[in-house]
Amino acid sequence: MSPLEFTLMVVFVLGSMTFLTIPFLPAWQEWRNPSDEDALTVPAHDSNQVSHFANSWRRQHVGGVLDASSIDTSKELQLQHKFDVADVQAWNHTDEPVLATRSVVLATPVECLRPVHAALDFRAAGGSTFSAILSSGCIKLGPLSRVTEWAHADQGLRLGGFSVGLRRLSSDATIELGRGCCFERMHAPAVHFGASRAKSERPVAGAGRPSELSQLPGAEHRGGRLYRVNGNCTIPESRHYVGSLIVTGILTIGAFTSIEGDIKARQGIRLGFHARVLGAVICEDTIHFLAGSSAHGPVTSETDVLLDHGTQVGHEDALTSISAPTIIAEIGAVAHGTVWAREAGVVWGVA
Repeated sequence: MSPLEFTLMVVFVLGSMTFLTIPFLPAWQEWRNPSDEDALTVPAHDSNQVSHFANSWRRQHVGGVLDASSIDTSKELQLQHKFDVADVQAWNHTDEPVLATRSVVLATPVECLRPVHAALDFRAAGGSTFSAILSSGCIKLGPLSRVTEWAHADQGLRLGGFSVGLRRLSSDATIELGRGCCFERMHAPAVHFGASRAKSERPVAGAGRPSELSQLPGAEHRGGRLYRVNGNCTIPESRHYVGSLIVTGILTIGAFTSIEGDIKARQGIRLGFHARVLGAVICEDTIHFLAGSSAHGPVTSETDVLLDHGTQVGHEDALTSISAPTIIAEIGAVAHGTVWAREAGVVWGVA
């Protein structure tokens, strides 16, 4: 090998090693001098708190209890001083957030694309559209109304029939959705699908005869009070079980039966009339609550959750969650905590 050929080979090897090393330089520098040790900032739209946007807007624009002295009129529009409530065009064309130091009652449908805050109650006629509403009192929207971003009421939120609540609805008291309402994500101590009903209308199931999960056909003990059944499983009526159960097929719980524990099934869960689960209900397929049935823990499905009349999820003293791509709730169902329909949620009923 001539000196020239040897020199060219050395240059080629060194050049190849240089080009192969260049992509690793950023990793080497980051390893020697880390630049991402601080916690990542969570964007507002990624917050898991349903009332996140309402709380942020309150802090930024209201700053506590709203009164006439707290409003910066150079930035915000003070409703009672700037235009009359009945002026539909003023609502439809305002370019600034609307702050009202008193209750607001809109007798004519309006379309307001800016956030609205009412120091007291906020009521709007059916057919109205709002981007965001924050009320220190109650919010009541008539039928066929729309909320396109979020709404929060400190003392109660009510949507008339066939209204649409996109994104987030929240209240520190109650949320009530009329028949035909569509929803996505809600949170309140009590969420009523349809008009709220007296507790006396919900029959109370008996305690049931004490039974053991080990007596179920095909039950396999998996440690502690956990049992597993391969295939479908049907639990008899009017029984009381203590323990948790995993089913690889369809799980059917008989009427008036209660389970003190969690249940999980792969192909579907059906809770009979006035059946109770005092823990979580988790399923890859449809979860169907028949009339009067209830669950105290989280309810999670990868497909659908169906809530019949009189069903209850969660408790006033122990808020929980319902999560599924599709949630269909009949009039008379109640949830306590968070309800999240990731694709579509609707209130169904004929009356």
